[in-house]
Amino acid sequence: GEFIVGGTCGLLLIFVVVPSFLSAIILGDSLLLRSLDIAIVRSDGSRASRLRVLWRITTLWIMVFLALGLMLILASLGKVSVAWLLAVGWIVQMFIAERGAQDWAAGTHLVPR
Repeated sequence: GEFIVGGTCGLLLIFVVVPSFLSAIILGDSLLLRSLDIAIVRSDGSRASRLRVLWRITTLWIMVFLALGLMLILASLGKVSVAWLLAVGWIVQMFIAERGAQDWAAGTHLVPR
């Protein structure tokens, strides 16, 4: 059980988290969003700075790992249904909300290029 979770988190870290930070630092953008023709802009419509993009990505991954950690804790306490409810609520929020919490925290918006 723990090996699978640890291995999955390790793979997530190596193949997703690190590249997202590197793309923010080097390109000042997100590779995934760039490939989808989506730009990260400030509230006034101007392009977001590298620091702002880096803060957005940092906030996003902090929330992801906090949610994963909370779900693991709840599952280990036998509260599997609560953990699943948290996961579903978090996923729904990502797709339904006009702006994600990471965009709100960084003062950014996602717009078509």
